[in-house]
Amino acid sequence: MKSKRSFLLLLFAVFLFLYSISYSETLTDYLKFFSSFNSRIPGYEGNKKSAEYIEEKFKEIGLVNVKKEEFFTSIPIEKYSYIKVGNEEIKIYSLWPNLVRTTTLPPEGLEGKLFYAGKGDLKNLDGKDIEGGIGVLDFDSDDSWTTLAGFGVKGFIFLSSPDIERKEAEKKFLRIPVNVPRFYAGENSDKIKALAIKEEKVKLFSKVDWENVPNYNIYGTIEGSDPKLKDEIILLESYYDSISVVPSIAPGATSACGISTLLKLAEFFANSHPERTLVFLATSSHFEYLKGIDNFIQNHSRKEEPFFSRIPKKEKILPALSICLELSDGSDELAIWHNSYDFYKQRYFAPFAKKFLSYSEKVCKKLGFDPQTALMNGVSPEKGIIWQTFLPEAIRTDGEYLILSGNPAISFVTANDGRWRVDTPGDTFENLNLENIEKQFIFLQNILDIALNDNDFFPDTELELKDTMSSLIPKIVTFNPKKSFVPNDPVNEGLVVPRMIYYNPGLYSMKTFIGVRGDIIEMTNKDGEVNISRFSRFSPPLEVYIYAFFIDKNTGEITLTTDLGVNGDQQYPIKTLIDYKEKKKTTVLFKCKPISLFGLIDPQYLVSLDKLDVFDLSNSTPDAYGYYLEYPLFIPFIWSSDSEPAGCIFAKFNSKIKVIGESGPLGKRLLLLNSKQTLNNKEDAEGLGFDVNSIEAIYNIPYQGAKDMIILDTYRRVNFEKYGIRNERLKDLQIASNEFLEQATKAKKEKKWYDFLKFSRQAQAIESRAYPDVKGTANDVVKGIIFYFILLLPFAYFAERLFFSFSKLEHRIAGISGIFLVVYWIMRLVHPAFKLTNAPEVILLSFIVLALSVVVLSVITSKFEEQMQRMKRETSNVYETDVGRITATTTAFSLGVANMKRRKVRTMLTAITLILLTFTVLSFTSIKSYLKFNQLLRPNTPPYTGILLRDRSWAPLQKFALQYTEDEFSSTNSIISPRGWYVLSQLGNKTAVEVKCGDEIFFSSGILGLSPQESEISPIKDTIISGKWIEGNSENNVLISKKIANALKLTNEDIGKTLNIYGKQFTLIGIFDGKKLGQIKDMDDEPITPVDFSSLPEKEVNKMKMEKSAQVYTSQAKLQTFTHVEGENTIILPYKTLLKMGGTLHSIAVKFSPEITSPATTVENFITKLALILFAGYENKTFVYSSIGMTSFAGLTNLIIPILIAALIVLNTMLGSVYERLREIGTYSAIGLAPVHIASLFLAESLVYAVLGAVAGYLLGQILSKILMATDLLKGLVLNYSSMSAVFSTIIIFITVILSTIYPARKASQMAVPDVTRKWILPEPKGDKWEFEFPFTVSQYEVLGLVTFLTEYFNSFQDVSLGNFYTNGAKLIYEKHQSGKKKYILETEIYLSPFDLGVGQNFKMILEPLGQYDFYTINLEMERKSGESNDWKRLNRRFLDNIRKQFLIWRTVSSEIKKEYTKKGKELLNL
Repeated sequence: MKSKRSFLLLLFAVFLFLYSISYSETLTDYLKFFSSFNSRIPGYEGNKKSAEYIEEKFKEIGLVNVKKEEFFTSIPIEKYSYIKVGNEEIKIYSLWPNLVRTTTLPPEGLEGKLFYAGKGDLKNLDGKDIEGGIGVLDFDSDDSWTTLAGFGVKGFIFLSSPDIERKEAEKKFLRIPVNVPRFYAGENSDKIKALAIKEEKVKLFSKVDWENVPNYNIYGTIEGSDPKLKDEIILLESYYDSISVVPSIAPGATSACGISTLLKLAEFFANSHPERTLVFLATSSHFEYLKGIDNFIQNHSRKEEPFFSRIPKKEKILPALSICLELSDGSDELAIWHNSYDFYKQRYFAPFAKKFLSYSEKVCKKLGFDPQTALMNGVSPEKGIIWQTFLPEAIRTDGEYLILSGNPAISFVTANDGRWRVDTPGDTFENLNLENIEKQFIFLQNILDIALNDNDFFPDTELELKDTMSSLIPKIVTFNPKKSFVPNDPVNEGLVVPRMIYYNPGLYSMKTFIGVRGDIIEMTNKDGEVNISRFSRFSPPLEVYIYAFFIDKNTGEITLTTDLGVNGDQQYPIKTLIDYKEKKKTTVLFKCKPISLFGLIDPQYLVSLDKLDVFDLSNSTPDAYGYYLEYPLFIPFIWSSDSEPAGCIFAKFNSKIKVIGESGPLGKRLLLLNSKQTLNNKEDAEGLGFDVNSIEAIYNIPYQGAKDMIILDTYRRVNFEKYGIRNERLKDLQIASNEFLEQATKAKKEKKWYDFLKFSRQAQAIESRAYPDVKGTANDVVKGIIFYFILLLPFAYFAERLFFSFSKLEHRIAGISGIFLVVYWIMRLVHPAFKLTNAPEVILLSFIVLALSVVVLSVITSKFEEQMQRMKRETSNVYETDVGRITATTTAFSLGVANMKRRKVRTMLTAITLILLTFTVLSFTSIKSYLKFNQLLRPNTPPYTGILLRDRSWAPLQKFALQYTEDEFSSTNSIISPRGWYVLSQLGNKTAVEVKCGDEIFFSSGILGLSPQESEISPIKDTIISGKWIEGNSENNVLISKKIANALKLTNEDIGKTLNIYGKQFTLIGIFDGKKLGQIKDMDDEPITPVDFSSLPEKEVNKMKMEKSAQVYTSQAKLQTFTHVEGENTIILPYKTLLKMGGTLHSIAVKFSPEITSPATTVENFITKLALILFAGYENKTFVYSSIGMTSFAGLTNLIIPILIAALIVLNTMLGSVYERLREIGTYSAIGLAPVHIASLFLAESLVYAVLGAVAGYLLGQILSKILMATDLLKGLVLNYSSMSAVFSTIIIFITVILSTIYPARKASQMAVPDVTRKWILPEPKGDKWEFEFPFTVSQYEVLGLVTFLTEYFNSFQDVSLGNFYTNGAKLIYEKHQSGKKKYILETEIYLSPFDLGVGQNFKMILEPLGQYDFYTINLEMERKSGESNDWKRLNRRFLDNIRKQFLIWRTVSSEIKKEYTKKGKELLNL
């Protein structure tokens, strides 16, 4: 009976096993199922069916508490898209929106003529009427569609291709909301291409709506079998949605690898019953900024209040560890990563990585896998290979937000796979490498089986993860002044886009992260609000700029957007800091018309513009406007050659606008004014503006910008020349830019699009160099008049004193003001500065404000000082007085003017001399502006005749730098070769790119991308040992060094074998000598191999990043030398292929053709258009070139005789003044003025001459110039209006006058003290004692009061360490003198500052009678107690100066106060 029962149980077990096999899918089945849908993007049928399938499978497998949670994501949903040709409708597919602007077209459709543009090469479009047409392009046409859109092409259709890659797909949409409908031809590519070749007229119809679509997170549980360990919950997670640049064709086979593996792991653990509890989680909306995992965290796993309390207790899921799967099929290698770039988190997860690596060794031994590649450590770098090396660009994993919320999480990521088919319509099941994903699954199954059943899996640590996740709750409203005084009308179904420069300290904002969209886009509710919880809170706080849009579903147009005007950003700033757990922010929108812009490039520095200014016809900022560029504030330092030089302007209807583009600190680089050719009408020259109602975009921006700038600059230049203001450099630049503009105009008429763009860019480049000159010239003239207005203030004062000398203050002020206004009025009539500035009265008002400010400040300061002295007298009985510098200066000038009035004729003649000298300097000197080419000769011989363009720090060049170089040299048949590198973007770290052939691996230190043309510039072919050089348009070819070939066990016979680099297959076409490659040096005398940035000090790396992000450029030719990667550790790929893999452009070599007969002229013509440095080689010499605007003076030699004459006249005048004022000098000396003070009186008088001469001379020059120009007399005489000239002429006058006055002033000071000793010399101490007679005497009637005054002075510094010294209190005694009079002795102990020197001394002042006279002499005795001797002597000089001042103060106090001190002294001494 028992055996029968056992037999039945055995049969039942076999039945269950067979049943489980029959109903269990293989990994391949899962992959095939998920990739069978057209699209798994949320909102599409495939996403919903996938969620239902996962839920069903979780239940079938045996998971408990299976739940499917709904949440909503804002997604563009395609309703229809097709071409209508006659009565035939041809299906097409919309592409991903340009930010929020979908491909929706008006109900009447978009009509236009199709034309085939191939890869977008403009040379192939010559003669075609492309404006207003619809371009049909090959998919691998890079971003050439943006150039065509700038010409006015209305829309684009991209033809399908069997090998579409992710980097190519990403170029087909922008993160800027420009209105350019773009479509994918799909299965109808051949038919559409045929129509385009015939240039058929068609209509496009499309409707794509942003919708808040439901999608689902599904999770279920396998309860742990161990009573103790089952409370340690492990969360296993993967996403199941897909992504594609064509939303309706997103099979996402690569993206299905993770969810398929998750289901297989669920099957395995459901049968193996792990000891710990497992929660299996399948999330959606991964590619929509990781929204799915974020939703799960908010509903179940927040740890911080108030979020924790909001989660119902039964819903809380706080895993001890989460394991996220980020798997793909391009490689069989896995890496463990901690989902963060933060060092603290790296420390936290290092023990987990160590554990898994130990498990890996066991699993590899069991399965026969290579432990070096089966699992790699992305947490703690090993052998210098950091996490960023494992992938060609940054990736975002779901574990990122788990960690941010304080939940420990690691990710298993397929390493060394670029996931090249992700985000493309070609990511299908047929393209999967099933063997690679199967191997990863088997490995994960085994390693997780060990980990989940290991009692010691969790390490002991004191480190803790904190929940630093924050929520931002924007509210978007509009302002309706008819309803309310404040903006408060909520916008329902608006799209909010919070913009950041970086997401966290290690991750900058980008358009995509291997498919994951880099911009959050969320739809608001009926209250205009949306809760966005995907922000990190760290220090310093994250800056977020809140932009929002409302889309008209009928037309697809943006009808509302963020207001940057007075009622918007200025009242409700769009910038906010993520410094709270939850933050609400209001953003104001306005009704707008969007205007697209393409080609926003600084043609001199070859960078994208980073700011737009919008103006109305009055050149004022509109009350409501907006704009949108690739980055919200500035362009950060991102290691990339890709950028999006496009933008969108938003303006109010029924208005006209002008647009100015800026580039960081470089200033205004682009003017879009819609100017009208004129030489007389200022309004036409400054632009008629663009009618907002009638335009969708401003087309041909290089051409329009050059044209508007030329018209404005020409008008201003001609206007300058009317007033005799000339700038030769400006004129030369304008002649060149006009020539290019004329060629561009001609090319446009002939529909030669390549030439049109080339000449437009060249015209814009030259004129953008001229524009600062125009502005600078105008500003320079205005600065010149401002400089003289500063001198006009003292001029008016001196003139009033000289001519009127009013005694009453009000009359004096009226006189000064009258003179000022008269001179201002004359200047207003004759000086061109008032014609050049828009608001000339502002100059007058500014000086009135300045004068009033000076008066008010003087009154306040004097009152404050007076009050402070009064308080000090009342509290400490210490009197302080000093003649202020301002008072002394005013007195000196007053005395000088008084003397000038006494000698009227001499004064007049001297002043006339200086006036004529000023006029002469201004008339006979000129300032010439010119363009200087700096040439620094290098010691190396050039390897070819041509140029090398690169960044001085080897930072990446933008791709359009190559386009601009080709524009310049392609017509000369010169050879142009770009050089690209792939190095780790985390500068300072080692680059290690895995090159794999079979099971053999080599880590390359960098990839070099070269073009086929390189062999015509450098001896690159000479390095090849076997095989051949890159040819034609071959893309997936590779050359490796002999060293790498040996490491991969490849020989010359293995040419043609396949190598794997980041999941991409390459055909080996050649093996080269690495040492020879390293010896190839370019024009800069550096190897062509990549720079080894890991050898750079961190300080240098940070400096380079700072300069690039702040857009700091210099024309200095001094260059740093860099260490380059050894040629033996380098591989070579085709340049275009490298860029598609995330490589960057670093240099452009141009070898001049024999047609160029003057290389120097060619180089200078090119550098004229640039403001960068470049290397040039010709005539067997190498130079570093840069260009810079320079100015020089001319006519200085003509001034020598006039200056000498004026100097002699001033010398004669001042000498006469000195000898005539001998008695006056004696009087000054008698009342105590020092010789230097007497000399300063004469210097002050001479400065009065200088000020009067400079201002009056300038004024005379202005008047005469005006008269002479009006009467055509002396045509060659032109007054120099430059501020530099104004300053220069004034300096000449002042120097002439001062130098001419030095000798007379010296004679005056000698007359003041006729003996040899002109100042009291302090005797040297004898050892530590210093005894000497102080150079003062005092009357016997005042001596007691004085010594009492000094006693109180010393006592006021008792126990105070804030002044120049402090004392321990002063003691006053008296003795009987032999003459019968009293002898007074003041004693104290003094410590001198700075007190840390420890200088102390005993101080004694002895006042004793002077023989028979009624005077007392003063003797000082000082004895050093502490401190160094030299310090003691040095510090006492300042101390004695303070004592001297007290004697001078005593002389100024009133007789009543002196009597009070005498009385106090008697009481103190009991007399």
